[in-house]
Amino acid sequence: MVITAESKLGSPKSMEYQANDKGQAEEICRNGLIGVEPKDWHLQMRGVERQNTRTEKYRLGVIISPPKQYGDSLTKSDWEALAKDYMQKQGINIDNHQYIAHLHHSTDDKHLHLTISRIDFTGKNAINDSNIGIKAGKIGEKMSKERNWKTAKEIGEERKKGLKATILEETRNSANFEELRENLEKKGFIFQISRNEARGVYGARILKEEDSKKEIKDKSKGVPIGFKLSELGLKIKELNQILERNKKEEEEQRQAQNQERKFGEEKLKNIKEQIEEEPIRNKGFRR
Repeated sequence: MVITAESKLGSPKSMEYQANDKGQAEEICRNGLIGVEPKDWHLQMRGVERQNTRTEKYRLGVIISPPKQYGDSLTKSDWEALAKDYMQKQGINIDNHQYIAHLHHSTDDKHLHLTISRIDFTGKNAINDSNIGIKAGKIGEKMSKERNWKTAKEIGEERKKGLKATILEETRNSANFEELRENLEKKGFIFQISRNEARGVYGARILKEEDSKKEIKDKSKGVPIGFKLSELGLKIKELNQILERNKKEEEEQRQAQNQERKFGEEKLKNIKEQIEEEPIRNKGFRR
């Protein structure tokens, strides 16, 4: 299970996004908030948050993403349990903070958006946001193990093994990198080749076509979902050797086929000549 968290100022727009999800958002749980309008929730949170004048980022934005194989079967109460379990493991007193959680259904992988005010009802900033993202990731691993779910790391390793096997399989059926790219494309993958005139092909990245428009949220840059060959334990040199061997075998096979065809043509020619000569040899023969 992947859990991401970041501290932020908070705004009506972010509340509206969480509560919308293309009209498919489902509220899971809340505390200290009333009404149905996202802008009202924002104002209610801000009313409490303004008691604290020393905090710049008043809220936590959290996304809880279980693996699809588990997330698809979770009930509303299961999602609520995940939200509260995360908050408690993060050291948050769930009775003394405003929060609201919505389940997003619009993508293939269901995930929970959780907005939590860091300012408790007494006006104290009771949530330390130092390394909050790292802490959230570790909590996600712990929650997965407690539920006997595969952890994000374990799922990542399985994906890597599968991708590596797919690349090697298609490499054995290809004569060059362009053919390899086309073969992988037929299987629903994007194979991004890095090359230049001086070095030729020097690297590559593979990702599922369905993931090509997704990005991992990162403050510094957007990183495409996928893996470099080096992350899969593969080297361009290794693939190039297989491709060169395939190319050589393909050329040898082509030459063998040409020789076989030439032999067949000569044999057919000889047979035709024999047939044409047969009447001459039999000329004048009478029973």
